[in-house]
Amino acid sequence: MRPHEWLSIFLLALAPAIPLTAAEPIVHMLVPGFTVRELPVKLNNVNNLRFAPDGRLTALGYDGRIWLLRDTNGDGLEDLAEPFWNKPTLSVPVGIAWSTRGLYVSSHGKVSLLRDTDGDGKADIEEIIASGWPATDVGSGGVDATAVTLDKEGNVYFGLLVADYSNAYRLRKRKDLKPEEEAWLASHGQPAKGEPEEEVSLYDLNSPRGTIQKWNARTKKLETIATGIRVPYTLAFNKAGDLFNTDQEGETWMPNGNPLDELNHIIPGRNYGFPPRHEKWLPNLISEPPVVAFGPQHESTCGLVFNEPHAALNSKFKIQNSKLPALPAAPAQALFGPKWWEGDAFVAGESRGKVWRVRLVKTPHGYVGKEYLIARLSMLTTDLAISPRGELYVSCHSGGPDWGTGPNGPGKIFKITYTDPQAPQPVIAWAASPTEVRVAFDKPLDPSVTNAILSAASSKQIEFGENVRAADRYEVLKPPYKVVQQQEAAQRGKLNILRARLDDGGQTLVLSTDPHPARR
Repeated sequence: MRPHEWLSIFLLALAPAIPLTAAEPIVHMLVPGFTVRELPVKLNNVNNLRFAPDGRLTALGYDGRIWLLRDTNGDGLEDLAEPFWNKPTLSVPVGIAWSTRGLYVSSHGKVSLLRDTDGDGKADIEEIIASGWPATDVGSGGVDATAVTLDKEGNVYFGLLVADYSNAYRLRKRKDLKPEEEAWLASHGQPAKGEPEEEVSLYDLNSPRGTIQKWNARTKKLETIATGIRVPYTLAFNKAGDLFNTDQEGETWMPNGNPLDELNHIIPGRNYGFPPRHEKWLPNLISEPPVVAFGPQHESTCGLVFNEPHAALNSKFKIQNSKLPALPAAPAQALFGPKWWEGDAFVAGESRGKVWRVRLVKTPHGYVGKEYLIARLSMLTTDLAISPRGELYVSCHSGGPDWGTGPNGPGKIFKITYTDPQAPQPVIAWAASPTEVRVAFDKPLDPSVTNAILSAASSKQIEFGENVRAADRYEVLKPPYKVVQQQEAAQRGKLNILRARLDDGGQTLVLSTDPHPARR
């Protein structure tokens, strides 16, 4: 076991490990200095959040309706939701992106541009810019086209769900083949005849299914940018112009198929591992590893936003009247959290209710990253957006994993504000020796923190284990899979804290412990 695996808790929330009650908050921040408030609006479950060019929060409903939210009484919370699109044309939409010509939306079977041509603040025209790809083999809850975004030239990028999330090689017995499937095999050099019980693979690496697609704004044509994608929920460019996406774990259904949920740097022409290399079905496949893998298994990574302050883009254009090619359009975005969080990504984990801060570093050989858990939620966490004022907005579904109460269930939106910049933030924790744990902060701690640790009975131990994460006591969402049951049954150890002191001018908390029993 590597040292960081047993030290997988930041010692951030030192409250007693009591059972959750109805009075417990939905959002537990695991870092100090933040205030959480719920928006007083009643909306069905929301899949995506983005800010419009005029600064209003845009909420994409699971039911296909799109809302613009605003604060009418000046208390800092959006309390009025006005419809931007209320027509029944979008099925299971997962992805929105503003442009100078309107709002792009990805949904079942199509990517659309919704335009407000009369300037009344509501879209009245839907232009379908891309469609016609093959259907998935299984229903997949209707999820199809996802994760839309634009580059600086106005080209549109979106994701397409894999053909079969649980049988990615598309294995069939010959006796069960349809005529068109037999013809496909023959056209791809496979024998048309064989034993009835023989298995064959219908997986096509050149299919648009399970890919990232690019719609060229100049040619109006689609091209495949990347393959080996399972369930791409969000696509986003960072300031460097590099494209990232969240993709979801598949090993629950398929051995070695995305063992953990992923944050990927999308490079044109590369494969991202779902389905994985197979000595018979995909013998020559070369795939990219994720920049960050989120564990323990089955987190369902969804929302993604970069913490990169910027001025408003294309704000001089009036969207409804623009005759120019569609270009990205966004309001100003301020920094969320401490200054040293700038450039980080924030990622939402839907199935277990999590928000991570991800530190990313670009090297000559690609990106490297490290995730830090900053919030635990008792609702399904779908998306994130940062406002022009630097607040983090979080959308949540009601119900249990994986997709809760569906398109008509009640959802919630939360606003997280950095209200105490003087609060010391944890930077890193590590095992300095088998009997010493250190936690470094960005500011000196109050000396009383050591007494607080030693006086609180529940804080005198550090829990460790391969599947242990910060504040696991707040995890109320349990995905109904065997692997999660195995994680729950896995051994968890506890280290007694014997002494606590401050070092490095008060910026490092030093905990003396019993010797750690695990191998390092």
